[in-house]
Parts: sequence; C-alpha cells; structure tokens
Amino acid sequence: MPKKVSIITVTKNNANGLNRTLRSIQTQSCEDFECIVVDGNSIDNTELVLNEYKNIIDIIEKDENTGIYSAMNQGIKSSSGEWLVFLNAGDSFSDHNVLCNVKPGSNTDIYHGRVENRVGRELNPRDTRGPIWSEMPFCHQAAFFKRSLFKNRQFDTTYKISADHEFILWANNKGYQFEYTAELIAKIQHGGVSELNIVRRVLETYRAARFYFSDADVHIFFRRKLLWAIKKQIKNLLNSNCDEH
Repeated sequence: MPKKVSIITVTKNNANGLNRTLRSIQTQSCEDFECIVVDGNSIDNTELVLNEYKNIIDIIEKDENTGIYSAMNQGIKSSSGEWLVFLNAGDSFSDHNVLCNVKPGSNTDIYHGRVENRVGRELNPRDTRGPIWSEMPFCHQAAFFKRSLFKNRQFDTTYKISADHEFILWANNKGYQFEYTAELIAKIQHGGVSELNIVRRVLETYRAARFYFSDADVHIFFRRKLLWAIKKQIKNLLNSNCDEH
C-alpha cells in the first residue's frame, strides 16, 4: 500500500549534511513515509552514511549530474506517496512530530508551513512577503506537494535556481489549492545554490514572473531588485576574498 509521504533527498558530497537529514527522518514518530535519496555520484563518505541509514531508505537513485531540479525530478519519478516533500542534504524536520501533524484539507494541492535557518531566524516570514511573483512565498522544504500535480509536469530544468518558484507560479496560475499551516516544518542549511548566485536567482525569478504576470509592477520591481542583487553579490564576493587573506 502506498505511503502517505515520499521524502525526497538530493545530495552530492555532503555526507555530514546527509547524516543530519536522515537522522531527522529516522526519528519521525509517524512512520507512514518512504525515503528516496538521489545521490550525485558523491566521492566523500556518503556511501557510509547511506549504509548507516539503510533501514529507512527505500530507494537510492544515482543522479545524472544535470542539476538539482533534474535530481528532484528523478526522485519524483521513483515516488509512490500521496504527498511529496523535498528535504535535501543538510536540511531537517523541525521536530519528531512533523509528519504526524501534516493534515491537509481534502481539496488541498500544496500544503505549506514555516521554516527556520539553523540560528533560529524564520525565512520567508508570512507577514513580510510581497506578491507571489516577487519572491518564494514559502521554502520548498516546508511544502508538501500532492504527487498528482507532477503527472501534468515536473520542475522545469531550464531554471537552475528558481524552478521551485516557477512551479509554484504555474500551480497558482492553474488554480491549484494552497493551504497554509503555522507549523514549523523544517530547519534548513545556509549556503544553498540560490544564496550563492543571487543575480541569477533574481533573473530567473523575473523570467518566471513575467511569463505568468503582465503587470507593470513586475518589471519595475525586478529592475530595482536586480540592482540590489548586483550590489549584494559584489559585497559577498569581496567579503569572501577578504576571508581568504
């Protein structure tokens, strides 16, 4: 009988982060889940970690090294749960009862909650967000997607950083139902690909936003945001160079 939730974890050369993620999955009080790991042919201690948690891992896929969203799509194809959640290496559930507390309504297609980083700062707080097109309305680690959504399409791999946001805009455009819960779902690791490529993230988000929305506000907003992103990325680069000397 299919499980309620498929947990899809993508990893590459992040054995310590994978260990943290699998430990948090292992300690869930609700066991109605399957665990799928998609490994990008890691050359660190990932194999040892996978062996340590083999009792909870149902499927191990080898990624074709074509990007994180391609790997997530691989996990989708292997999944059988009613709901999918993407908890990548380094991320973890906020506590032992997260899966037990997932109770979406019968008409819900995307059930999403809250996330924090590892120092306790909430990311994408609900009371500070702008329009759905301006930034991720919620982190994908805090979202449970009905698997039937992906029968129509998967993540668009032409987006290397913002395919999750593009998917949310697509689902919103198609009229799928979103449901918010105040539950803290996940704690996520700093230094994801979107944090390290701010300019590209903004450009990709703008591409998706203008596809689904024609408002003049979209263009004005992203013109300003791109200037901010350029300054921010230069600042981060300078700080990184200073740290190395």
